[in-house]
Amino acid sequence: MVGISSAILNCIPVEILVILHTISVMTLIPVQSYYLIDKTAKQHNQAHILKDSESACHVSNETSTSHRNDSSDIIQREAAENLMYLSLCVTIVSVIPIFLFGYLSDVYGRRQMWTVCACGTLAKEIILLLTVVYELPTWVLYFGQVIFALTGTYSGAMVIIFGSISDTTEEGKDRSFRITVVQGTGMLTSAVTTFGMGFWIFEEAFKFPIIMTLFLTAINLVLGFLLLPQKKQPATKLKTVLAPFKIYIDAEPDRRRKMFLCLSVFLVLSSCLVGKLGYQKLFLMRNPLCWNVLHVQVLRAMQTLFNTIFVIGIVRLLLRITSENVLAGCMSISAFPMLRAIMSKLVGADEQGSVFASMACLDELVAAIAHLTYGKLYTFSVAWFPGLIFVVMSGLSIITLFGAKVLHGWMHKDPNESVKALSYINTSSFSSDTKETGNVI
Repeated sequence: MVGISSAILNCIPVEILVILHTISVMTLIPVQSYYLIDKTAKQHNQAHILKDSESACHVSNETSTSHRNDSSDIIQREAAENLMYLSLCVTIVSVIPIFLFGYLSDVYGRRQMWTVCACGTLAKEIILLLTVVYELPTWVLYFGQVIFALTGTYSGAMVIIFGSISDTTEEGKDRSFRITVVQGTGMLTSAVTTFGMGFWIFEEAFKFPIIMTLFLTAINLVLGFLLLPQKKQPATKLKTVLAPFKIYIDAEPDRRRKMFLCLSVFLVLSSCLVGKLGYQKLFLMRNPLCWNVLHVQVLRAMQTLFNTIFVIGIVRLLLRITSENVLAGCMSISAFPMLRAIMSKLVGADEQGSVFASMACLDELVAAIAHLTYGKLYTFSVAWFPGLIFVVMSGLSIITLFGAKVLHGWMHKDPNESVKALSYINTSSFSSDTKETGNVI
């Protein structure tokens, strides 16, 4: 393997690594979530909650309607709290590791840091498998969550992938096309995986998909360590941890207000996406819909597929004919690459890494707050208005639409600024879009 030339290694498609890693991570997310829901229901003498849509709404051996509803509400509240704290654990712990992964992969190499990511995923898979097979207490899962967070989660892995692409492609259309292909590969893989997991989890066969991910991650670890394209980077010293945030302080007033408004819209929309994906499944499984896990997973797969088509297809088409996409994008997942594109334009060429690092850190912090806030809101309102969190998220989305309108006006004071900003869409990071639409996509 040492004899393989760098030219050959540069031709190795990183999409293979993206596919394998996406399958593993997007399998673990629903398996762990539905395992917790199923175990919570069994603690209340309710079996097969995932398979039987009727039992997902109430306990079948009870005759009192009010008592059945109480039991369902208790299961919903306990499951929501368990999911909330598990997600909160990952988002809080992963803030600093994700922030550092770009720098560490520059200094020590993409392959070395990819190995760290893959080992973290392996550890989470092993802990989850042991918990399922030996029916260990659910608090054991926190060990897997912490290890997964410390090794970068899915976002850290995608930072390495995009760094590798930057190492082996020329800046411009070649790099933009390659990143677009990776975007589509990850999102389509997520959609197919989500759909397939619906059938597997429907049969309550939790351990088999985990065993599958163990093999895929082991293969991915070896392929990434041996074949991931990379260039040696100068071992520069790390600046202060707060360096990426200085771009907001040092910016001139006009540019600073644009950056703060753009960042605010981005973070509020991100919090809404985290809340929707985190608690949508519980909402669909209770009265009056009573969906089973297969129905929920099919819906999630269709949402992901639509997002893929919209982000990669329709948005690219609109970029050719208009610069009004910021407003349209705020009502869909395409807002994230658009807002990153605007932030890219608002900073210099030597500050691109800093702006994306700061956005990633703040995004993780907001995700942690969103998990806690929406989790508590759902457990508080599930008995009398379970859809309250979606009403709140709709209100926040409308507010961001007004913010996007203001941002649109500010950007168009310079007729070329908004158009140039949107041209960065192809080089903006995809990691948090995919993670959220599946964690946490």
